[in-house]
Amino acid sequence: MKSRIATPVLALSFLLCASAAGARYAPSLAVEPRDPSSLTPLRIEVGVYSTDDPQIRFDGIVGNRLVFSADLIPLPPGLPLPPESLYTLTTEVPPLAAGTYRVIFSYRDGDDFFIQRSFRVHAPTPGLVFEQADGWTTSVGIDWKLRSGQTGSANGVALTDESGYFWFFAPDNAEVTLKVLDGRAFNGHWWVFLASMTDVEFTATVNRCPPPPIGAPCVSKTYRSPQGINRNFLDTLAF
Repeated sequence: MKSRIATPVLALSFLLCASAAGARYAPSLAVEPRDPSSLTPLRIEVGVYSTDDPQIRFDGIVGNRLVFSADLIPLPPGLPLPPESLYTLTTEVPPLAAGTYRVIFSYRDGDDFFIQRSFRVHAPTPGLVFEQADGWTTSVGIDWKLRSGQTGSANGVALTDESGYFWFFAPDNAEVTLKVLDGRAFNGHWWVFLASMTDVEFTATVNRCPPPPIGAPCVSKTYRSPQGINRNFLDTLAF
């Protein structure tokens, strides 16, 4: 795989708007993180298979569009197709304002083709919310406290439908990672894993709430890491 890195980036799965007649493999488009906030830098990777370096370019941000392009060199008719390699370009993009954006990757392969994907940047939220497979909702919030007495709420960033991380002071410095797992097939309980990378005091509150038709109260668990101590929590009996 041939790769290049451009600066200022983002990663996306793609919507194929037209299929390239001369390419045997579909182009790719990825955006990271999966659920960015307006405080989170983005990382985008686009890729395309080609017999020669297509010189993928990041053309910039135009309105709500992040534009990439490349030039594929078509082979003369009748010639056998030589081996193709995947060429990628990874670009780092500073945090964007909350809103909906599109990544567009256009290229020529005898004709014009492009792929695109929309993604949303949300306003920063202090916690994380997960929709569980059983219809219940799990919300997780973390409050921190410094030795000076200063307090604050951690900002959550979702990574998957069951995991994420929290940062306290800077969006590029994760302090606590989180997983909420369905362990009922093993011991009949939901599991909560908190991995700490800080000795700052924090309290994590996990609430599991039923869907409205059930009408039952939420259940809550609290996990506290004292000042000056690094503590992890592996709770396989959480709920």
